[in-house]
Amino acid sequence: MPPSLGNNILHSVPCRDGAEWIRIAETGSQVAWVALLHGYVTDTNERFLVFVTIQLTAYADESGTERIDFVLAGYLGPAAECLGVEQAWKDTLRKHHLGEFHMRDCYAGEGEFEGRADRLEIAKEFVSIVEDAALVGAAIRIDRGSFLDVQRQLAASIEQGFNKDYLHGFSAFLRLMVDQVMHYPPEERIQFIFDHGDFAGRAIELYEFIKTHDKSLARGRLSGISIQDSKETVLLQAADSLAHRVHRHFLKAEPVEITKVVYMGSVLVWLIGSAIAPEPKSRRSL
Repeated sequence: MPPSLGNNILHSVPCRDGAEWIRIAETGSQVAWVALLHGYVTDTNERFLVFVTIQLTAYADESGTERIDFVLAGYLGPAAECLGVEQAWKDTLRKHHLGEFHMRDCYAGEGEFEGRADRLEIAKEFVSIVEDAALVGAAIRIDRGSFLDVQRQLAASIEQGFNKDYLHGFSAFLRLMVDQVMHYPPEERIQFIFDHGDFAGRAIELYEFIKTHDKSLARGRLSGISIQDSKETVLLQAADSLAHRVHRHFLKAEPVEITKVVYMGSVLVWLIGSAIAPEPKSRRSL
């Protein structure tokens, strides 16, 4: 079975009233602001936040052929748990004199990491923050070239304009997220927070598409969506880090159907290739 949020996670974080959430927001916590925007004024309802990023990456495979993959990745957790991650992330940025953490720049030794011999150790430190937290990581990776076959198969059955890889990807991602909260009371809903980058407009399109066209998938668990700046909302940096790690780890993956993988022991990943399977098959990859 894939990992899921533990049954005691709602009781593993401190309870706060609305006034305390406002006070925390006034100190500069973007998690608290998003939670309040989400209607989260007590610790009794609508506590789940998902910080999501979308990446398109061009790369050359072993034959030298240019390919592009689409990765949608993020972390789900109670708002109160996200507060702790936010503080630890900010403390680590200050410790290493960084304005923002980008995993791609860190691996490549570019930007703020140019000339830093300690950059890989820094990367491990940031990754450990989310690995040690009670968050669920999830990602969808689509090979855009091979996925064209899927789109051709579905062309006759999907409304024109909606047979897009990122819509299929978000549907799969949403299914992963909703499955994690289904054993909680119906008032426990999910707020999505996207980075304000090139895909911000598509993020809203994704969300409205699901709410309008696939109510059974959402199962009443959607609360809202907001667009934030990753420099201020540091959990978006964590989502960006996960997206880049998934891209690097699965560069050679060529699934012929949807494959469900557990990456690094706790991150749920769906690899979507050139065919459609009725239900994802499960396997582990560490």
